[in-house]
Amino acid sequence: MSRFSPFSLFSRSPSLHRPFILGEGAALTLCFFFTLWANMMTPLWGDDYCFTAPLNLTDYASTTWQRYWTWTGRLPPTFLTFLFLGLGQASSLIGFHILNAALFTGLLLIISRFCFLASHTQPSKRFIDGFSTTLLIMMALWWLSRSIGEVVLWKTGAINYLWAVSGEFGLLFFVISFCLRPSTQAFSLKRTAISHRGKLFIVKSLLTFALFLAAFIVAMFLEPLSLLFSFFYSVLFLKKNNRKAPYFLSIFLGHWAGSLVLLTAPGNFARKASLPPSPIWDRIDGLLGFTGSLFDPYWLGVIALAILVFLYRHTQKRLTWGEILTTHKGWIFGACAIVYLLLLLALPRSALASRVSFPASLFLICYLLSVLYGLLQQPDQNQQVTFPLPLSIVICLLWGGHLYQSQKDINETARFHKNLILSLHLAQANMQAHTQTNNDVTLPDQTIGPRHKRLLFRKDKVFMGLSPDPEHWINRCFAKVYTLHSIKVSSPKQSSPLP
Repeated sequence: MSRFSPFSLFSRSPSLHRPFILGEGAALTLCFFFTLWANMMTPLWGDDYCFTAPLNLTDYASTTWQRYWTWTGRLPPTFLTFLFLGLGQASSLIGFHILNAALFTGLLLIISRFCFLASHTQPSKRFIDGFSTTLLIMMALWWLSRSIGEVVLWKTGAINYLWAVSGEFGLLFFVISFCLRPSTQAFSLKRTAISHRGKLFIVKSLLTFALFLAAFIVAMFLEPLSLLFSFFYSVLFLKKNNRKAPYFLSIFLGHWAGSLVLLTAPGNFARKASLPPSPIWDRIDGLLGFTGSLFDPYWLGVIALAILVFLYRHTQKRLTWGEILTTHKGWIFGACAIVYLLLLLALPRSALASRVSFPASLFLICYLLSVLYGLLQQPDQNQQVTFPLPLSIVICLLWGGHLYQSQKDINETARFHKNLILSLHLAQANMQAHTQTNNDVTLPDQTIGPRHKRLLFRKDKVFMGLSPDPEHWINRCFAKVYTLHSIKVSSPKQSSPLP
């Protein structure tokens, strides 16, 4: 087993072949249009109504700055949420839907590249491998985390979490594939003709500032993830050659600057003071329970199958369990998941919503995929990862089943929201018929509660309904969007599962 070096993870890049790229592209196209459709069908819920306001960039900037001092240091996601939901109220959310689907699809591609790098394997030359690899990553991302609906379909959650992870992974991918490559470091003023040095200096200066600004913005999305990546860049910065790499210094400094602005925001401390006290032992207990958000319990069947694969490959390839589980440098992803969870100890227990676990779930997915790539590589074919044909067929069939089951859930959620708005219009018409002017609306109780499906498919609460209390924050935000004085449901009932 090779000695660990924090820089050897980036010592090589996977060789891509045209059939693999075509298969990968076909699968990414399917994933993009599925995510786009799912976003378009999913209604607003929860905080989305609180961020929906008439389109006014000045008001958005003012409110975002006020929240920096009173509630949260996440300046970019707060402003972007106001902007996209304001555009949605004024015209359409199609811009958000396309961008969100594109970021989700791009994240799948980056995960694939990172796993090849970490496991020191290469993509094969087959179309089916590119196709099934991408579908497998998409299903792992969708199935593993219990919070997938909150970070991909919920507008506010997507901007705060999916966009944060996509930004950090995309920035790191740029650093690995461009900044730290030896061929890139040859791009120097010393190697440029004197007549062109002036123009090149201006271009490099503008690019340096743009990368500093990009790193600064990306680092201001999610506190624990921002701090984790700042520490990771610090480790990379320890190597002398990396410090000399073009543009890496600007990214390093920009990311740390963004992290400091985010973490020292007065709003963070004001928000923390408004939460119940949480001693350190209470936080540890909450974190242990919080780890359940990383995995869906129905994944036990998948884990059992994975153990069988491990046992088979262990006997066939004569690999030790240490070689299988460390999978060259793939264990770094597992270490990142653990460090991320430890950083959550800084948060009060009441702040540990399930969606906060999404980055840790993502790191675990990268680790598991790296292990799988290591097991499926063919030493006699230059470490190419080749999926057995039965496995590829199973992956495609499972993805088809995923589409079938997910569209039922998403269509049901859309139907629920349509009925909610229809009930609202009927209540308003009834008030007008009786010449009521108080603008207080009461709707029949209808909620979507937890639903547990059969093995491997989407499970969780997908819509947060209105409360019987008209002063509940969801009710007040909903009433503001629809210009009502107040709104409530008629009588509380136990949430019933979808038919």
